[in-house]
Amino acid sequence: MTPAQRAFEELRVWSAGKRRDHLEKLYALVEREQKRFADLIVQEAGKPVAFAEAEVSRALGVLKAASAESLRFSGEVVPVDDGIGEGKVAS
Repeated sequence: MTPAQRAFEELRVWSAGKRRDHLEKLYALVEREQKRFADLIVQEAGKPVAFAEAEVSRALGVLKAASAESLRFSGEVVPVDDGIGEGKVAS
């Protein structure tokens, strides 16, 4: 079993509240270390500082939205029945 599969098996049983709590902790960590994350992006990808800062800012927005949605998500199923997704759904 791959690390991703092991993580999926562990996290799939977490309650919505536990997921939200962990996402909020991750948000706080990234927010506190924004400059370090932006500096890493600049060093690793050679992006201009403003672009790297925008990436970190976007990541924070995604984490905030994911945290809020973790309590609202009600099991919606979206068909992805096209190409390599034939016969599959996203939930």
